[in-house]
Amino acid sequence: MTSAKDKAENTKKLIAEKAKEVFSQKGYFLASMEMIRANSGMSKGSIYYHFKSKSDLFMYLLDLYILEWIDKWEEKAVGLKTAKEKLYALAEHFALDFESPLMQAAVEFSGSEASDPKIIEQLYELNNRYFPVVQKVIEEGMANGEFKNANLEEITIITYGYLASVGSICKMIDYPDMNKIYKMAVDVFLDGLKK
Repeated sequence: MTSAKDKAENTKKLIAEKAKEVFSQKGYFLASMEMIRANSGMSKGSIYYHFKSKSDLFMYLLDLYILEWIDKWEEKAVGLKTAKEKLYALAEHFALDFESPLMQAAVEFSGSEASDPKIIEQLYELNNRYFPVVQKVIEEGMANGEFKNANLEEITIITYGYLASVGSICKMIDYPDMNKIYKMAVDVFLDGLKK
């Protein structure tokens, strides 16, 4: 028998799943709570019971997306032997991230909500979830002698910034082969990390 708490959680997940479809198709600006209501088949009251606003719902989706991104990365990383291989695979993982319609909507969202300090803080917290993934690869490369020893935190910040910015620039100039650019970016980056 399903408890009321389980039923509420299932409803929240259904709303989120249907909202993701709307945001992925329409982007953040054009998506509306009415579209989400229609796509989910839920009442307005039910949606607003679980999510205070469109931005609240979108932040929830981003949180789920990043957790899924990390899980997929961990699965991918299992079969890789060297930190160098992992860095190339991580770059590819980032490239695929920028191809996601939800991440394209996230770019709109971050620009539209830039004046709200609470949203900015939440976005920083979400972005910080990528850091341990990147740091683990860099730390492994330093520990096994593939990369030169340097300040781990600083190299992690630089690596993450480098990988994130390559994707955003490719999107701005509409570069079609994201994987190719990411591979070249890692080639250039690795030259700086050589022992």
